[in-house]
Amino acid sequence: MEISNKLKRLESIEVGIKNISYDNNSKILNEKTRLVRFINKNLGDYKEFIKDIEAIRFYSSVIYVGGDQNLKEKEKKFWEKGVLQLLSIIDILKEELKLDMDEKIYENSNEKLSNIVENKKVFIIHGHDDALKNEVKSFIYSIKLQPIILSEENNYGDTIIEKFERQSNEAMFAIALFTDDDQFNEEKRARQNVIFEYGYFIGKLGRKKTFYLKKGDITIPSDIQGIAHSSYDEDWKRQLFGTLKTSGFDINSEDYFN
Repeated sequence: MEISNKLKRLESIEVGIKNISYDNNSKILNEKTRLVRFINKNLGDYKEFIKDIEAIRFYSSVIYVGGDQNLKEKEKKFWEKGVLQLLSIIDILKEELKLDMDEKIYENSNEKLSNIVENKKVFIIHGHDDALKNEVKSFIYSIKLQPIILSEENNYGDTIIEKFERQSNEAMFAIALFTDDDQFNEEKRARQNVIFEYGYFIGKLGRKKTFYLKKGDITIPSDIQGIAHSSYDEDWKRQLFGTLKTSGFDINSEDYFN
């Protein structure tokens, strides 16, 4: 299915959800199922959203007596929250499809660049896990690419943000290491500067030239679901290699895996 048609289908589901009146349980569940089926069939790269969709609830577990107006209002707010969550996921999917469409137009234009990237520099965004940072750094060297680690580069009198901007301009790919450095309430998550810098590179280089490596049981921002990534306990080196290769680096798997 063409990307434009996928967008139209998503918009159709979105309109259907917005037109459902409060307390129409069967209709909202039908639209929820319709969205899951559409993702399964047409949006294979975004199947991670299905778990989030299936977790959405439109009713609490509270049983109230018909005359209790406060509980009725709470139930209505619970319903509205579920609808907003569903619509929010649709918005994210629409934005991702629009990015895909823009990239496809660019690739087919006369301005298309060579698929082989001459620049071999890869920016590594990291937190406090020095062992993981060094392991990823060694892997990048082993496949004949050049890692950039901000703390190891010369300042040349620059402020931190000036140094970051200068070094980021030299990189053709970015890897973010999400490790459990911070904790918010009961959730463990990556440092805020890691998330910020990763978002910067997504905007600068595009989704297909970024990768994140997750280590430990940490919370990942929902906005980056669907972007190339791996968990540390998986075969992350092979997955990272494949993403680097797809992004345009002239690298050979025989240099490392054989």
